[in-house]
Amino acid sequence: MKNVKFVSRSEAWNVICNLAPVHTFTFLVYSVLARVTKKDRKTGENHDYPNLKKTVAMQTSINSDYKTRIENQLVREGKDLSEYKKGKNTMPIEFVADNKVAGEFNGKKVFCHFPIKNGKTRVIGYSHEGIEVQKSALKNLDIFPKAYKPTNQGIEEKEVKINKLYFDNLISFTVNKVRYVIV
Repeated sequence: MKNVKFVSRSEAWNVICNLAPVHTFTFLVYSVLARVTKKDRKTGENHDYPNLKKTVAMQTSINSDYKTRIENQLVREGKDLSEYKKGKNTMPIEFVADNKVAGEFNGKKVFCHFPIKNGKTRVIGYSHEGIEVQKSALKNLDIFPKAYKPTNQGIEEKEVKINKLYFDNLISFTVNKVRYVIV
Protein backbone atom coordinates (compact mmCIF):
# COMPACT_ATOMS: atom_id res chain seq x y z
CA MET A 1 0.00 0.00 0.00
CA LYS A 2 1.44 3.32 -1.06
CA ASN A 3 -0.64 5.66 1.07
CA VAL A 4 0.63 5.26 4.65
CA LYS A 5 0.27 7.91 7.33
CA PHE A 6 2.07 7.82 10.66
CA VAL A 7 -0.21 9.40 13.24
CA SER A 8 -0.31 9.95 16.99
CA ARG A 9 -2.94 8.13 19.03
CA SER A 10 -5.04 11.32 19.31
CA GLU A 11 -4.84 11.93 15.54
CA ALA A 12 -5.93 8.33 14.91
CA TRP A 13 -8.87 8.77 17.30
CA ASN A 14 -9.91 11.91 15.38
CA VAL A 15 -9.79 9.96 12.10
CA ILE A 16 -12.02 7.26 13.58
CA CYS A 17 -14.46 9.75 15.14
CA ASN A 18 -14.80 11.58 11.82
CA LEU A 19 -15.50 8.53 9.66
CA ALA A 20 -18.70 8.90 7.66
CA PRO A 21 -21.53 6.81 9.17
CA VAL A 22 -21.62 4.38 6.23
CA HIS A 23 -20.71 0.71 6.15
CA THR A 24 -16.98 0.43 5.41
CA PHE A 25 -14.42 -2.36 5.22
CA THR A 26 -11.16 -1.99 7.09
CA PHE A 27 -8.02 -3.89 8.00
CA LEU A 28 -6.81 -3.81 11.62
CA VAL A 29 -3.64 -4.79 13.45
CA TYR A 30 -3.89 -4.90 17.23
CA SER A 31 -2.29 -6.49 20.27
CA VAL A 32 -4.24 -7.84 23.26
CA LEU A 33 -3.79 -10.19 26.19
CA ALA A 34 -4.63 -13.67 24.94
CA ARG A 35 -7.28 -15.55 26.84
CA VAL A 36 -5.60 -18.59 28.34
CA THR A 37 -6.50 -21.09 31.02
CA LYS A 38 -4.54 -21.10 34.28
CA LYS A 39 -3.50 -24.71 33.76
CA ASP A 40 -2.80 -26.88 30.75
CA ARG A 41 -5.89 -29.07 30.21
CA LYS A 42 -3.78 -32.10 29.21
CA THR A 43 -1.31 -32.10 32.10
CA GLY A 44 -3.20 -30.16 34.77
CA GLU A 45 -0.03 -28.18 35.48
CA ASN A 46 0.47 -24.42 35.43
CA HIS A 47 2.00 -23.15 32.22
CA ASP A 48 4.69 -20.52 31.68
CA TYR A 49 2.52 -17.94 29.86
CA PRO A 50 -0.03 -16.28 32.20
CA ASN A 51 0.52 -12.85 30.53
CA LEU A 52 0.58 -14.02 26.92
CA LYS A 53 -0.12 -11.26 24.40
CA LYS A 54 -1.15 -11.89 20.82
CA THR A 55 -0.87 -9.58 17.85
CA VAL A 56 -3.68 -10.03 15.34
CA ALA A 57 -4.27 -8.81 11.80
CA MET A 58 -7.83 -9.01 10.49
CA GLN A 59 -10.26 -7.77 7.87
CA THR A 60 -13.37 -6.27 9.40
CA SER A 61 -16.34 -4.13 8.61
CA ILE A 62 -17.34 -1.05 10.57
CA ASN A 63 -20.41 1.18 10.87
CA SER A 64 -22.88 -1.68 10.91
CA ASP A 65 -25.77 -2.33 13.25
CA TYR A 66 -25.47 -5.61 15.17
CA LYS A 67 -29.20 -6.29 15.46
CA THR A 68 -29.78 -5.52 11.78
CA ARG A 69 -26.98 -7.91 10.79
CA ILE A 70 -28.57 -10.70 12.85
CA GLU A 71 -32.02 -10.03 11.42
CA ASN A 72 -30.66 -10.02 7.85
CA GLN A 73 -28.92 -13.35 8.45
CA LEU A 74 -32.12 -14.87 9.88
CA VAL A 75 -33.97 -13.75 6.72
CA ARG A 76 -31.24 -15.30 4.52
CA GLU A 77 -31.67 -18.57 6.42
CA GLY A 78 -35.46 -18.41 6.03
CA LYS A 79 -36.09 -18.11 9.77
CA ASP A 80 -38.46 -16.02 11.82
CA LEU A 81 -37.05 -12.85 13.38
CA SER A 82 -38.47 -13.92 16.76
CA GLU A 83 -35.70 -16.55 17.01
CA TYR A 84 -33.28 -13.78 18.00
CA LYS A 85 -33.25 -13.29 21.76
CA LYS A 86 -31.29 -10.24 22.81
CA GLY A 87 -28.49 -11.27 25.16
CA LYS A 88 -26.81 -9.27 27.89
CA ASN A 89 -24.49 -6.56 26.62
CA THR A 90 -21.45 -6.93 28.86
CA MET A 91 -19.74 -3.88 27.38
CA PRO A 92 -22.30 -1.14 26.58
CA ILE A 93 -20.65 1.56 24.50
CA GLU A 94 -21.45 5.26 24.62
CA PHE A 95 -20.79 6.33 21.05
CA VAL A 96 -18.99 9.66 20.79
CA ALA A 97 -19.53 10.21 17.09
CA ASP A 98 -22.33 9.86 14.54
CA ASN A 99 -20.76 6.63 13.34
CA LYS A 100 -21.01 3.29 15.18
CA VAL A 101 -17.25 2.87 15.51
CA ALA A 102 -15.86 5.27 18.13
CA GLY A 103 -17.12 5.00 21.67
CA GLU A 104 -16.27 4.88 25.33
CA PHE A 105 -16.70 2.25 28.02
CA ASN A 106 -15.85 3.09 31.64
CA GLY A 107 -13.92 6.16 30.48
CA LYS A 108 -11.77 4.22 27.99
CA LYS A 109 -11.87 4.66 24.22
CA VAL A 110 -13.28 1.71 22.31
CA PHE A 111 -13.22 0.74 18.61
CA CYS A 112 -16.20 -1.39 17.48
CA HIS A 113 -15.91 -3.66 14.45
CA PHE A 114 -17.36 -6.80 12.88
CA PRO A 115 -14.98 -9.59 11.80
CA ILE A 116 -15.61 -10.76 8.26
CA LYS A 117 -16.32 -14.49 8.26
CA ASN A 118 -14.34 -15.23 5.11
CA GLY A 119 -11.87 -12.39 5.65
CA LYS A 120 -8.22 -12.78 6.43
CA THR A 121 -7.68 -13.09 10.18
CA ARG A 122 -4.41 -14.32 11.53
CA VAL A 123 -2.34 -14.18 14.68
CA ILE A 124 0.89 -12.48 13.64
CA GLY A 125 2.75 -13.42 16.78
CA TYR A 126 2.82 -13.96 20.51
CA SER A 127 4.85 -12.37 23.29
CA HIS A 128 5.12 -12.89 27.02
CA GLU A 129 6.33 -10.02 29.20
CA GLY A 130 7.93 -8.33 26.19
CA ILE A 131 9.71 -11.43 24.86
CA GLU A 132 8.60 -13.05 21.61
CA VAL A 133 7.15 -16.54 21.99
CA GLN A 134 7.33 -18.86 19.00
CA LYS A 135 4.04 -20.44 17.94
CA SER A 136 5.78 -23.83 18.03
CA ALA A 137 6.30 -23.40 21.81
CA LEU A 138 2.51 -23.09 22.26
CA LYS A 139 1.56 -25.83 19.80
CA ASN A 140 1.55 -28.70 22.33
CA LEU A 141 -0.17 -26.74 25.12
CA ASP A 142 -3.92 -26.92 25.64
CA ILE A 143 -4.31 -23.47 27.20
CA PHE A 144 -6.57 -21.57 24.80
CA PRO A 145 -10.33 -21.43 25.51
CA LYS A 146 -12.78 -23.53 23.58
CA ALA A 147 -15.00 -21.62 21.15
CA TYR A 148 -18.76 -21.91 21.48
CA LYS A 149 -21.44 -20.59 19.17
CA PRO A 150 -23.96 -18.16 20.67
CA THR A 151 -27.30 -19.75 21.45
CA ASN A 152 -29.42 -16.59 21.41
CA GLN A 153 -29.04 -15.53 17.75
CA GLY A 154 -31.15 -18.34 16.25
CA ILE A 155 -28.60 -18.56 13.42
CA GLU A 156 -27.13 -21.83 12.19
CA GLU A 157 -25.02 -20.98 9.14
CA LYS A 158 -23.21 -17.70 9.72
CA GLU A 159 -22.73 -16.45 13.26
CA VAL A 160 -22.70 -12.65 13.64
CA LYS A 161 -19.82 -11.39 15.78
CA ILE A 162 -19.06 -7.95 17.11
CA ASN A 163 -15.66 -7.09 18.54
CA LYS A 164 -15.09 -4.20 20.88
CA LEU A 165 -11.42 -3.33 21.04
CA TYR A 166 -9.86 -0.92 23.51
CA PHE A 167 -8.37 1.78 21.33
CA ASP A 168 -5.05 1.68 23.20
CA ASN A 169 -4.51 -1.85 21.80
CA LEU A 170 -4.80 -0.71 18.18
CA ILE A 171 -1.50 -0.65 16.24
CA SER A 172 -2.71 0.29 12.75
CA PHE A 173 -5.86 0.42 10.65
CA THR A 174 -6.73 0.93 7.00
CA VAL A 175 -9.73 2.98 5.91
CA ASN A 176 -10.53 4.30 2.42
CA LYS A 177 -7.23 2.97 1.02
CA VAL A 178 -5.15 4.84 3.62
CA ARG A 179 -3.18 2.91 6.21
CA TYR A 180 -2.82 4.73 9.53
CA VAL A 181 0.07 3.54 11.70
CA ILE A 182 -0.08 4.71 15.29
CA VAL A 183 3.28 5.89 16.61
